[in-house]
Amino acid sequence: MEDSGVQPSLDFGDRPISDIPDHLLSEALLLTTEQVAALFGVVPATVVAWRRAGSGPEFVRISGGRTRYPVSAIARWIGDRLARSIAEEREKGRDLPRTRFPVKL
Repeated sequence: MEDSGVQPSLDFGDRPISDIPDHLLSEALLLTTEQVAALFGVVPATVVAWRRAGSGPEFVRISGGRTRYPVSAIARWIGDRLARSIAEEREKGRDLPRTRFPVKL
């Protein structure tokens, strides 16, 4: 079979992260705001609010003003927030977000 020289695309558009093959989840992979929201179980507006407040994962702006999140930045962001208890989380200065609704455990 002849090599066409065409590289496979890493642009997964708005497809859910679960559709992305594991072997492509690497340092180079960039996720959309919607994919990051799905990863954390929040609405995209929450990820946008994190970005505006400077409290979310690092991001890059690409052509057309589109925002993407490197998988490596998301992994670092999660790692920076790991805690063994709520007390430890508070010591780090990251209280749990307040909610207007009771949370059922």
